Amino acid sequence: MKKHLKTALVIVFVAISSWVSAQYNIVGEWFIVEDNDTSSFVFDTDGYVTMKTEGEVLNGHDYDYSGERAAAKYIAKYNGKICKLDLYILLLDNDSTIALVAPALIEFIDANTIKINWNMEHEEIGELSSEMLEQLRPKDFSDPEETAILKRFIKK
Repeated sequence: MKKHLKTALVIVFVAISSWVSAQYNIVGEWFIVEDNDTSSFVFDTDGYVTMKTEGEVLNGHDYDYSGERAAAKYIAKYNGKICKLDLYILLLDNDSTIALVAPALIEFIDANTIKINWNMEHEEIGELSSEMLEQLRPKDFSDPEETAILKRFIKK
C-alpha cells in the first residue's frame, strides 16, 4: 500500500509541475506600449529573442549590433510564477563572444501577462559569473520607472 501511495504522490507532483511549467512559459510574442510606441519581444523555443521596436526588427538569429553581426539569446529559469531571465548578445563574427548580458526578473501575473524588471544599464561587459548576474539582477518590482508590464500576443 505504501508503495502505491508513493507512486501516486510522484505522479501528482509531476502532473502539477508540468501544469505550472505549461502555464508560465516565456516562449511566444510579448508586447508593451510606452509613449504611444508598441514594442515586442519574440522568445522562441530555440532560446533566441527577436526585438521589434520603433519600426526596427532585430532578428535574434542575426542582426547588426554596433556594426557587428550579432545574435540575441536568452536563458530562462522558472520557479513557479517567478522567472529569472538572462539576455545575451553574442558577436557572431568573433566566435560568439558575449558582448552584453542583461539580467531580468519576471513575475507572471497570469499566463498571458508578465511584470518585468530588466537591468540593461550596468557597466559590466562580456561573460558574467552567476554571482555577478545575481548581483546585477533586479530584486523586486518596487520601482515603477524600471518595471514594465508585457502582454502575450494571442492570434485570433
